[in-house]
Amino acid sequence: MAQFQGHTDGISAIAVDPDGAWLASGDTGLAQRGDVRIWRGFRRTSSAAQMPQHPMSGDKRNIAGLAVTSDGAWVASTADSPSRADEIRVWAAADGSHRRTFPGLFHRRCYLEFSPDGSMLAASGIGPNGRDVVRVWEVSSGRLRHEFRDVAQGFPRLLVTGDGSTLYGVFDRSRPARIHAWDMLSGRERLLHIESSDCISAFAISADGKRIAAGGRRSSLRTDQTPDVHVWSSEVPELLHVLPGRGHDISAIAMIASTNLLAAADAPHRAASEVRLWDLETGRLAEIFDGHTRPVRTLVAAPDGSWLASVGNEFFDPEGYGGELCVWDVATGRLRWKLADIHGTISGLVNSPDGSHILAAVTRPGAGGGEIRVWQTATGEASASLRVAGAIGGVRWTERSILIGGEKGVYCLAFGEFGSEQTSGDR
Repeated sequence: MAQFQGHTDGISAIAVDPDGAWLASGDTGLAQRGDVRIWRGFRRTSSAAQMPQHPMSGDKRNIAGLAVTSDGAWVASTADSPSRADEIRVWAAADGSHRRTFPGLFHRRCYLEFSPDGSMLAASGIGPNGRDVVRVWEVSSGRLRHEFRDVAQGFPRLLVTGDGSTLYGVFDRSRPARIHAWDMLSGRERLLHIESSDCISAFAISADGKRIAAGGRRSSLRTDQTPDVHVWSSEVPELLHVLPGRGHDISAIAMIASTNLLAAADAPHRAASEVRLWDLETGRLAEIFDGHTRPVRTLVAAPDGSWLASVGNEFFDPEGYGGELCVWDVATGRLRWKLADIHGTISGLVNSPDGSHILAAVTRPGAGGGEIRVWQTATGEASASLRVAGAIGGVRWTERSILIGGEKGVYCLAFGEFGSEQTSGDR
């Protein structure tokens, strides 16, 4: 057990190097520090004193967001404050040195995203006029490249296509339901509308960036709305298909790799869900997965497209047994295995890089803290479990290790052959 020593407050954000060689963590700033720290060496040693780390201080407030470039060279951080705009800072991951500062945005909803080549940084949040705004900077020069004002409201999510040509902005309280698509060079904006829904509730982009899909939820005041899934070509963008729903909110969407299939789930109120597979070439229904007794909230597909995992959660189960996990065989449409009555709510689902295992982050009821549970995707056989103090905020499974961020600390599980634990750590 190695201890990540240095943070004096709880962990509020984590980000991981794409190669899994290091992780960055930010704290809540309750002790007026607001540190961002980079941790290395956790795979080679269990001694906390031997772990190199780069403390990056200065915000003195809750670190609300972290982002890492695809090559692991840069880390961006932002803090939140209800009273003033906070700076966005860019650090060199190699030595923790501060390289650039950008004017920040208001409120804790700030979201950061680098372009694939790391040349530009996008941020969304609430601007000085109280309206949501998205800004794009050139990292090398610090020049503000674009500012998009009066965008849709709600918790933001930004995604940049793999070629860096388009920035998508998805906001969960946009009314009417729409997605912003901005050209990263010219700044030209296009709006993708979903007329059948009140706001966006699920979004996915294909691995090659050529297709995007979104589903919505209906307003309680609009009984005529029947939420469905819209699929666009990202190159134009052009509407390709409208995939009809069953009259319930669309709760999750997943593009299945190495196939032309899209999975979509709905979430009836306190009732069973269906997971539907759609052929993206024809727009026709290919398969229905019917086996959940609770509303499906999450979908995760195998890296090779061979299986699909779906999570059903019932948030109001008085007994605390609110979660169920199903793994389906995509080729045959059969249920491989199902785990019902999980004690707690499944707040996150991650697959191993080779798709042989799947990990669930479980939040236990009351003050029960969090738990990490791992199963084999082929058989459903349990492989590992780990209890942690406090809720789990995020999980990343890399080639080197499993990295876990929670409100009480940062944990690392490094494995040789899976199941042979080498090191772990917490704050």
